[in-house]
Amino acid sequence: MDPKLLNFTMFNYCFIAFFLLVASCLGQRPSYAGRNPIGYPSLETTTSSSADGLGNRFGNDDGTTQRLPLEALGDRDLVNRLNKLPIDKQPFWFLNWKALEEFATPG
Repeated sequence: MDPKLLNFTMFNYCFIAFFLLVASCLGQRPSYAGRNPIGYPSLETTTSSSADGLGNRFGNDDGTTQRLPLEALGDRDLVNRLNKLPIDKQPFWFLNWKALEEFATPG
């Protein structure tokens, strides 16, 4: 067999294998689907910073972290949606958390 022909066919095989690899990698997610995963909303940050950046570390409630119930798993949007529901439609854990917060925070 001719060495030039052998090199040419080997080049063709490498070329085809490379583009099959590239096509299989790019085919994992279609370009029209966007960059973010589907089904998982992007979460906003659950903390708010104070004006000086540090807040008061000696017990005032005007610190940097908004108080959220443990069951909300840090989802501020969930807490805001539950606050908009009528009281008879709010879950018990949320009502219980609000009652405990009112009892625990003086004022």
